[in-house]
Amino acid sequence: MHTPSTCPSCRKGLLRWETRRTADRSVDTFTCEACDYVLAEEDWHIPVQPLSEGRCRNCCGRRVEGTCLDCELSSAEDLEVHEELRRLIHPTADLLASTRLAVAMGRRLIALKLATAAALDGPQPEVARCLRIQLLRGVGEELAALSDAREWVHEAGRNSAMAWAAYADELAATKKHGEAIEAFRKALELAPNAHGARARFARLLMDLQRFGQAHEEALAVLDHPGNREATLAALEVMAGYVELLMLRGETMAVREVLEELGPRARRHPVFLCASAALAVQDERLPEAKADLKAARKLQSDHPLIRQIEKTVQSARKGWFPW
Repeated sequence: MHTPSTCPSCRKGLLRWETRRTADRSVDTFTCEACDYVLAEEDWHIPVQPLSEGRCRNCCGRRVEGTCLDCELSSAEDLEVHEELRRLIHPTADLLASTRLAVAMGRRLIALKLATAAALDGPQPEVARCLRIQLLRGVGEELAALSDAREWVHEAGRNSAMAWAAYADELAATKKHGEAIEAFRKALELAPNAHGARARFARLLMDLQRFGQAHEEALAVLDHPGNREATLAALEVMAGYVELLMLRGETMAVREVLEELGPRARRHPVFLCASAALAVQDERLPEAKADLKAARKLQSDHPLIRQIEKTVQSARKGWFPW
């Protein structure tokens, strides 16, 4: 059956899937971006209980003699339901790939069900378990996400860096910051090269105003490029740190960080603005102008650019507020 892409109500807006949370449940809706008209709704029974081997994939309930005590599906019915959901998303993709496709489509409830099945039977169960936990939080089941992550590290994932990092993320999301720090440390103890986890750890430390530690962890990520997402996250942490140092007027510290970054200091507008500010202070106005030009190419509307431009235009010696 053909699925319309344009709203049949206003004839203008595009239709897209999104997950909406009501008082007690989440619903996937096919909604118009312009007028909010809802063409379709999908209210799936989502598996919120902690996951463990032998549990029902449909609801994570316990099985007795092959039948779930909660949703009453047999093992065969459970497999059939998830096979139908997989085919609904893509006729040939495996469970994990179908999960990712469903996420990209905005159909997060189906994605959650597929991720749960993939965590038990898929090709990369740890990756699928991480996706499942993220999706639980994404559909408004924050406590279920935390409970599932806790169950994982206490059982099958006790020696898994991926499990501990997922647990740390959920602890941080629920403001359990001390426990989150310890969980990140456990993950990095198990896998020092888990740069994605280290970048998220740096972000948490920055948010908690533990600036020196955040700087060290972010720099450790940048010293081991390869994970693009982790590198970008670490650059944002370092940019926040540099901006803080600029606001405090800590010129020497700014110089040291830019030296640590080396050529990487050309990859973010904050670093380029810091370099320009130092050039103004050193009376190297042509270099300051070149740095600002490069910063504008990266992000023309960054607020720091305008501030440094005013300094260059007035030829003041130094931007830092001592």
